Amino acid sequence: MKCYIKRCDPHAGNPMVKFVYFILVVILFSIISPVKAGNPTNKEDIDFMVDSLDKELDAMPRDSFYLYKIVGLELLLFDSPRFLYYAELKEKEARRQNRFDFVCESYSDRALYYSNQNNIDSFYYWKNIMDPIALEFKEFNYYFYLSNSEVNLLLQNKRIQQAIQTAKKMYETAKENESLEGLVASNMSLGNAMFAAKRNKEAINSLETALSLIPVNETGWKGWKIKTYLGLISICNSINEYSKGLDYIRQYEELIEEVRKIRVDNSGKKTYMLNEWMELQTWKANFYIKLKKYAEAQVILKEVKESYPDLSEKNQIDYRLAVANYYEATGKYYEAFNEFQKAYHHPGQTTPNENPELLEQNANLLAHTGALNEAIKSYQDLNILKDSLNNAWLDSQLNEFRTIYDTDQLQLKNSELELKNKHNLLRASWIILAMLIVTLVFISIFYFRLARIKKKLQKSEDELKKERDELIISKENLRIAKIKAEEVRDMALKVERKESFFANMNHEIRTPLNAIVGFSNLLASDEDISAEERSLFINTINQNCESLLKLINDILYLSRMESGKMSFSLENYNLSELISEVYSTHQVSIPRNLEFIKSVPGKALFARVDKTRLKQVVSNFINNAVKFTPEGHIRIGYQLDETNREIVLFVEDTGQGIPEEHQKKIFERFYKMDDADKGTGLGLSISTIIAEKLGGHLDLRSEVGKGSCFSIVLPYDEKLNA
Repeated sequence: MKCYIKRCDPHAGNPMVKFVYFILVVILFSIISPVKAGNPTNKEDIDFMVDSLDKELDAMPRDSFYLYKIVGLELLLFDSPRFLYYAELKEKEARRQNRFDFVCESYSDRALYYSNQNNIDSFYYWKNIMDPIALEFKEFNYYFYLSNSEVNLLLQNKRIQQAIQTAKKMYETAKENESLEGLVASNMSLGNAMFAAKRNKEAINSLETALSLIPVNETGWKGWKIKTYLGLISICNSINEYSKGLDYIRQYEELIEEVRKIRVDNSGKKTYMLNEWMELQTWKANFYIKLKKYAEAQVILKEVKESYPDLSEKNQIDYRLAVANYYEATGKYYEAFNEFQKAYHHPGQTTPNENPELLEQNANLLAHTGALNEAIKSYQDLNILKDSLNNAWLDSQLNEFRTIYDTDQLQLKNSELELKNKHNLLRASWIILAMLIVTLVFISIFYFRLARIKKKLQKSEDELKKERDELIISKENLRIAKIKAEEVRDMALKVERKESFFANMNHEIRTPLNAIVGFSNLLASDEDISAEERSLFINTINQNCESLLKLINDILYLSRMESGKMSFSLENYNLSELISEVYSTHQVSIPRNLEFIKSVPGKALFARVDKTRLKQVVSNFINNAVKFTPEGHIRIGYQLDETNREIVLFVEDTGQGIPEEHQKKIFERFYKMDDADKGTGLGLSISTIIAEKLGGHLDLRSEVGKGSCFSIVLPYDEKLNA
């Protein structure tokens, strides 16, 4: 947990954040310390505290302090699976606030959680996610901290060569990004890896390089110095460089004193960093013993005993082992054996059967005290343990070298494949180049031949161009002549229709006039006419007068509409009522052999129309239907076209129908399918003009022998029919 709090220091730059961390640490140690002391009820206190902080977390505003609150919960649950939940929560909130330092920390947290459980695969999963983000946003402290943890994890699993490679990669990354912290961390990791590989000289060089890179008089780097000094002291002990080790111990002591001056007052100096201080004293005493400076060692051991009577378990063990070493070196073997046994039987001490150094010391003391049989057995156990450890170490190194060899072989095969692919690509490139050259030769030959042919064709093309221009002129003259011919034909057709119209008008006018004159003369000259005949003659005269009047009215009506002198009175009108009125008007005049049907929707529709003109159009449709429908039915009505949003008023019959070639011309003025038909051919022309004035148009569907359907299509007004 100390390492975790220390790693969180990058966030603690301002005083307020430091205050938050201080409060969190106080709460943590006030809760966790009693639990570690063996009080089971305090575990429930932690759960209660977590639940309380959870509720407070939900109620907090999502500001920067929200993240620090999550950090506090993480610290409470660092060894619990629930820790992963808060790490994920911190990641989500950090991304929302664009705090990529906390994003990196959340990934680092999860990697460290799995590192503590020695789960290498999960550790690498989260590390591989964090590394590119940390490098992109220059969060080097997380990158190198986790890389340092990776080296330690590899060393724990005896993967020493891989640890060395990882440390070297750290160094290259730090050098590339000019990160001082990275250079220090990579040299420390490389020193630890070299020490594990028993390459002690290189290990010392790396650790001394790390020590030289650490800035002087900067308290933030004290932790790095402490770790570096401990590594150097351990290596000196391993290679019997005790004098050099004492130099590092003195520098370490000066560092502790310096930290004590900064952090605590005089009353607390003795107990601050006590464990580190006591560890140094035992190292120093052992080094003096190895250098046969027994007086100095005795002074240190006596001072420890008098100044620090209440030592922790580990310090007591280290102190008793140092005392045993002193007695053994000065020839007091029984006292040495007694102290060694006290340390040996301590609950927290590793048994000698697991530690070769302790087992060797135990065998030596047994031999010096006369317990030869036990000493022999202990030496035998020592040899077996050393062989076992050496074999295990060699096996692990062989396995790792085998793995590295297999990896190198795989990389070599990949390189060979890549080289082969490059060779194939190069060969393919040469083939393609040769093909391109051949193609260019053929293209060049073809181009020169084409140029020759083109030159020959140029002359022919000029001649053809001249002929083409002449043809274009001739074609244009022909087009103009064709247009003029069509105009002449249209004019002749119009003249022909007008002549037909006037001839028909002459016939239509003469017919009723002859009837009127003839029957009028009979009525005036013949006195012997019966009353019944007189009434028949008068009715005939009236009918012919009406026909003549209708003909004249149609001509005048068309003339007024063409001149624009006819006005339209538009109003909103119920179309159901309009159809009903037309139906009632024509119902009495429909022949009895025809069925007259009305069809309107359930909901009436409204349109803005001139009612009189619209009735005129529908009535014209009905009159035409009666004229050409010998039997069957005539249906009138209207409906809404949902697709086109239009209102369709229709008159449908079962008459003779209209041939397709006449359907487009039937709406033209003066046009009749048969010149023998009664009428002037103006009814549908007038209806077309009325439909256009109302904003609509006429439509026709007809099939010969089945009947016709004439329609007037009007626009649908959404607001009017809302």
